[in-house]
Amino acid sequence: MILVKFVKSYPASYMANMDMARSVMRTFRRAGIPVNMSNGFNKHMNVNFTPPLPISVESEAEYMSVDTSMTAIEFIDRYNACCHSSLRAVAGLDCQTNPNPAAKVYSSLYRVRGLGEYNALFVKTIEDSREFYVKSSKGDSLKEVRSLILDAYVDGDDLMLLLRSGNTTLRIDKVLEALTSDIQSAPDYTITRLEQFTENNLPLLEIARV
Repeated sequence: MILVKFVKSYPASYMANMDMARSVMRTFRRAGIPVNMSNGFNKHMNVNFTPPLPISVESEAEYMSVDTSMTAIEFIDRYNACCHSSLRAVAGLDCQTNPNPAAKVYSSLYRVRGLGEYNALFVKTIEDSREFYVKSSKGDSLKEVRSLILDAYVDGDDLMLLLRSGNTTLRIDKVLEALTSDIQSAPDYTITRLEQFTENNLPLLEIARV
């Protein structure tokens, strides 16, 4: 069993999560990576991913656990030789048991680039708000989510947002939609997930070390 950290950049950032998972598993087959199968009638590869991203959001820190006899180093070499560069693996660790990354995620750190002068305004809006509302997934209601925004600050020219993720997930696109809703001509911006953390504020890859 291994835990692998990989990127999701353009054009993979425009793939739905299920399509991304299928692409990764096709790469396993092309690369000849042995992956143990699940038990039961509908057998599938024992591969688990962290919670999905909204379409167009890129990431430097996606994670998957893979039930394989290969070491992390062997896996990364073989996988990267056959995968698309927008889904390349960047790090990995060998695990004695299933690290179950999806259940361990508590928060995600996002970088929003391109908002310019609005960065400080948006941070102040969040800091001064006891309540913060975003649209539901269907867009037909509002949801109060202030407690799910763990931190907001400016780093150089970028807006940084630390949001709850995992079992309780606050979608970054919904937060930005709410922040920019009163701007008549909102600037184009890009969103990148920089890291995913446990409840103890450890980068997710560290769960395999403890």
